[in-house]
Amino acid sequence: MPIYQSHRAGGYSDFINKNTYENSTRATLTPSGNGVQNAFGGTAFPIPNNGEEVIWNMHYAGLPFFTNFSASAAVVYRDGSKLVGRKTTTSRSPYFDPSLTIEKFQEKNYPKIFLIYQSLSPVR
Repeated sequence: MPIYQSHRAGGYSDFINKNTYENSTRATLTPSGNGVQNAFGGTAFPIPNNGEEVIWNMHYAGLPFFTNFSASAAVVYRDGSKLVGRKTTTSRSPYFDPSLTIEKFQEKNYPKIFLIYQSLSPVR
């Protein structure tokens, strides 16, 4: 079997790398541990100190700033008939918006991500 060398780079953008570095000294957990404060544009806790920070890192992993995709799914009934559905999902993540700063992100009180789900079929 021929094995070929990969020519792909596997890294984050300079924006995410810079903000991850800055989050290492500015991001904190809320007093209850149920949220993150002062994080923006990258992993919240690149050097986690406890399990809560590790869990929050999963929610603050790199996302694209904007996505739009469609998907189909089918429900197959016992009699063999099926109902096919189709939806479109659009997301925008101000947390990863390179045109924002942490100050503007906090000032506008943006959520981490906006999601719009649109059912295309069936119509009922």
